[in-house]
Amino acid sequence: MSESRSALIIANSRYDYPGLQQLLAPAQDAESLARVLANTAIGGFQVRTIANQPSYQVCLEIENFCENRKPDDLLLLYFSCHGIKDGDGRLYFATADTQLAQTAGSSARVRVATAVSSEFVNQMMSRSRSRKQILLLDCCYSGAFKEGMLAKGDNAAGAGEQLQGKGRIVLTASDAIQYSFEAEGVKGEGTRSVFTNALVRGLETGLADLNHDGSYDLDEVYDFLLSAVPAQQPDQKPTKMGYIEGKIFIGSNPHPAAASLPEELRETLDDRRPWVRLGAVSELEKLLGSPNKGLSLAADAALQSLAARDDSNEVRQAAACLLRRPSPGATAPQPIVPSETRQPVRPPVTLEPEGPYVRQRETTPPPQPAPPPV
Repeated sequence: MSESRSALIIANSRYDYPGLQQLLAPAQDAESLARVLANTAIGGFQVRTIANQPSYQVCLEIENFCENRKPDDLLLLYFSCHGIKDGDGRLYFATADTQLAQTAGSSARVRVATAVSSEFVNQMMSRSRSRKQILLLDCCYSGAFKEGMLAKGDNAAGAGEQLQGKGRIVLTASDAIQYSFEAEGVKGEGTRSVFTNALVRGLETGLADLNHDGSYDLDEVYDFLLSAVPAQQPDQKPTKMGYIEGKIFIGSNPHPAAASLPEELRETLDDRRPWVRLGAVSELEKLLGSPNKGLSLAADAALQSLAARDDSNEVRQAAACLLRRPSPGATAPQPIVPSETRQPVRPPVTLEPEGPYVRQRETTPPPQPAPPPV
């Protein structure tokens, strides 16, 4: 992965406003996700985490994160906090200083200056030159109204629709409204995040590598979450929106497993004729250098079996010969050059001022004592 990989993790668990319930999950989720993304064996991201900051600071961090990027840079932005859907249907991310204002009819609205709007996030990410962006939202989407007065009477936060953009994929923990504000506070109880826990577990253990190729592309990570999250929380269904040309790889499997060899090759390996199996050795040689780690491991295992148990001496030798070769990318040891064939070392050059100019002067090494007579 040659592109620059950067992640900004935003977590908010403490709120000044009494109507916003304190959360337990964001701090733990941010720490575990940052650890996995920064792991060079998995994500290899440059990670920055900010927690329990006011809205103006969060907005500044997002703007700094998105600017001065290249088209091939991969950006990952993560939110773990309350998500509030206001009466105008817009989505806001609650920060430590987020306030609600009572309006006529005893309803409530978000004080816009105290929260991070989805419009601002969309604008900053759209202005960035990066065309490979991942937005992860692990939020409890809320209607900032009394029970029965939710915005437009719907049950969706519309996060995907409000945050889509060119070259961007949006993954949300759920698009359903899980809380509603009342005069006494928030209805419902904060629970530990199932979404982030499943994501971290899938990346750390290799379970999210569904095709066993040794890499995590975003599509298979979402497919893993789509099965893992409802298994623990049946009412919660992750969503994915957006489009990017090609695949985005979020990381590598630290525990790659052998994949299944192509059926035709398996049949060739089982053939009773030794010259047919000898041809299969050549095909296994090609797979050894495959970027698909699962196929490479499967080819190595097949060669190990042939070298140990095949009834043809020629097949055993061919397989053993391949196994003794250095793996692709390995650095060959450098030969030791005899002293009598080495090139003489040129005396060091120093710079010496001489009037208004600078001239080079070769520093003559001190004379070496003559070797004793033999």
